[in-house]
Amino acid sequence: MQLNGEIGLDLVNYLTKDEINFEIIFTTAYSGYALDAFTLSATDYILKPINAERLKEAVARVLKRAKVRVEQLQILQQVATTQTIERIVLKTHQGSHIVAVKDIQFLKADNVYTEFHLGNGTQVIVSKPLKEYEILLTQAQFFKPHRSYIINTNYIKRYSKAEAEIELRSGVKVPVSRDKKKEFETLMGIV
Repeated sequence: MQLNGEIGLDLVNYLTKDEINFEIIFTTAYSGYALDAFTLSATDYILKPINAERLKEAVARVLKRAKVRVEQLQILQQVATTQTIERIVLKTHQGSHIVAVKDIQFLKADNVYTEFHLGNGTQVIVSKPLKEYEILLTQAQFFKPHRSYIINTNYIKRYSKAEAEIELRSGVKVPVSRDKKKEFETLMGIV
């Protein structure tokens, strides 16, 4: 159904990016607009006649995204109400691991998983992406030198400016991306 000569995709012409703070599931008989819909970050594009299972899956994705946003807000609230976080709970399929933040040597992204490497050599794998922990660990002692790593600066042993590489006390070498090199050097007082 067209709306006064316009289609549902024209909705964005009446809203600013800040006003589009909701999920969109397009339902239409026209397949030709799918690419435009996903350009607008639509959650799904369902063709008519509507398949009930497909609609349920789309709504489930919306609910899952909403749950993630609530969890992120809770983390932000926790960060805002405490100066520093001393412990973090890492939930795995084996149970919950309570870890002192100061004992985290570095985090490494592994697709949708995050590997927590602790100072004592222990490794805990959590089924959440690295970005879930960026907000939580934005304390002075943590830095993200590369899209796949967050490191505890207290565990730095050596930095090679020429190789753009950080060596941690455990011997692990972490790359520093070009766009983070200057920020890291400034943070560490390296001239």
